[in-house]
Amino acid sequence: MKTIFISILLIFLLASCSQRENYFEKSWTHLNDRVWVGSEFWANRLQDWKVQNDRLECVADNPRLLMRTAHLINCRLGNEKGDFFAEVEMGPLKAEANGDAAGGFLIGAAPELDVWGASLVQQKPGPGAGLFVGITSTGHLFMKDMESGNELKGIEGG
Repeated sequence: MKTIFISILLIFLLASCSQRENYFEKSWTHLNDRVWVGSEFWANRLQDWKVQNDRLECVADNPRLLMRTAHLINCRLGNEKGDFFAEVEMGPLKAEANGDAAGGFLIGAAPELDVWGASLVQQKPGPGAGLFVGITSTGHLFMKDMESGNELKGIEGG
């Protein structure tokens, strides 16, 4: 069984930001170091995340914790057609990151649930689990269907 140490994982659930007035931006600079990630986020598990070094860091270092999530809870994508834009800066916490480590975005998890129920989605594939779009610590860009657990083809990383 592969051991996965997620040390660079920063995932935002973007599950109604279809209009410009729903713009959201977060800077982690100039914040006190702390475990609580802020009122805009729900961290799975709370103790797996810290605000430190002017960024949000996943500090979980346990092989059974395959995927840690920090959900953006004050903004959701709706069912209407439209565009959205998401951006995040990521980087490894350790000089030698595990090759299975990845960071990215979990999009569309549990759309039938309220924001609190949807923010519990993490780690395991299942119905309504969304789409994970990320990059591995080795630079491989990928998309994973979190309902089936299968990686989707057609993304070429540079």
